[in-house]
Amino acid sequence: MYREPLWIFYRGKPVTDDLGALAGRRIAVGAPGSGTEAIARALLEGVGLPTTGPDLLSLPATEARERLERGAIDAAFFVSSYRDANVAALLHRSDVHLLGFRRDAAYTGNYRYLSAVRIPAGLLDIRADLPREPTTLLAPAALLVCRETLHPRAVEQILSVAQAVHGTGSLLDPPGRFPTRDGVDVPLHDAADSYLARGESFLSRVLPYWALRWVIQLRVLLLPLIAIWVPLFKILPWLLRWRGNRVLERHYALLREAEAAVAGAAGPEALRHEITRLESLRGQIEGLARRLSLQHQRDVYHCRLHVALVLSEARDRLHRAEVAPTSR
Repeated sequence: MYREPLWIFYRGKPVTDDLGALAGRRIAVGAPGSGTEAIARALLEGVGLPTTGPDLLSLPATEARERLERGAIDAAFFVSSYRDANVAALLHRSDVHLLGFRRDAAYTGNYRYLSAVRIPAGLLDIRADLPREPTTLLAPAALLVCRETLHPRAVEQILSVAQAVHGTGSLLDPPGRFPTRDGVDVPLHDAADSYLARGESFLSRVLPYWALRWVIQLRVLLLPLIAIWVPLFKILPWLLRWRGNRVLERHYALLREAEAAVAGAAGPEALRHEITRLESLRGQIEGLARRLSLQHQRDVYHCRLHVALVLSEARDRLHRAEVAPTSR
């Protein structure tokens, strides 16, 4: 939605060596279990400072500010907007300083959830000249998280409001930058991904809530099926053609065996046996004409003609074999 800078305020002489200047000081690292505490401990560990011990206090923001103003602690971490009352109050104090990061590229490279925020002198308060010198802070992004079951139309409406609120930008964020998909480290809701990429969908404008949910769910289910079935439909004709060719090849092999047997038949009885085989083969091929697709019908009729040719030859040979003893 927007960036929330990490503000580190400290007492004492101004320093310019980043977090290393906090060594040995009493530090408030944020409320227990808060994002501020998590970021503070991660950064302190990154520069080799202790992350536990009596000098690290887990305090809410208001209490941390009050203790820092009284001098009860030496530094405090805040993750908040520049409009936050605690941040504004500490910026105006002359005995409290804002810690800047000279090595911001090193921090953002090692902590991908952080980005650099450069604040020119006087940007936050021109009259009071705050900050009094250009300062670079680190900032995590404020995320808007919802249940995955939240209705897609509700997601789009929330993002529409977020764009109206944050799309104009602020002193720290340029116009049109937020809300954005950049830097999001949780899975994006399908509706949010679509909305941020293409805007409000046509279906969400014309369909009621219940119908829109069904359409999105069907899209999630059907797209993988389409990805499978489209190639399958392209392969299916080839498979059918291959199967038909294989069936015809087997019958042609039987026909070739029958023709060789007719040619080598020793007498009428052997010829009658082969004729019976050929008639059976012709019946099988006639059955193929009813089972195979239209693209194979021409081949089936060719096969039937060839069977009829061999069968005619076998009958002629049988006739000649039966006539020859009578003529003698």
